[in-house]
Amino acid sequence: MNISASAVTAAILFAALCAGAHAQPPASAAPPSKNPFDRPRGIVAVSSVAPAAPEPAPDFELRTTLTGPGRAMANIDGVILSLGERYFEYRVAAIGEARVVLVKGDERLVLDLRDDEAAQDQRR
Repeated sequence: MNISASAVTAAILFAALCAGAHAQPPASAAPPSKNPFDRPRGIVAVSSVAPAAPEPAPDFELRTTLTGPGRAMANIDGVILSLGERYFEYRVAAIGEARVVLVKGDERLVLDLRDDEAAQDQRR
């Protein structure tokens, strides 16, 4: 049988590594004095912190809507949008003659032309 010197060296190294993997720590090694996962005093868990205040509703301006058979569009802040399109994080869920419904997750935002006209009258 003809075995090369490098194969013998590799086998010896492999055996030495395997023997070292099962080695026990020396008897002089003391167990840790405290739990490394304990939080220092005064540190609170993130979940126990009061939730942040909800974000205020965006101040979108509904300028006009256009409804017709099979198609509806809305002008929000000068941007023309159709049903299903996105405006910032919101999706246009409904377009009516004088109002638009935008949704973001569970949040529902209703823009109404009559509300915008009343706000403009108050500014005058």
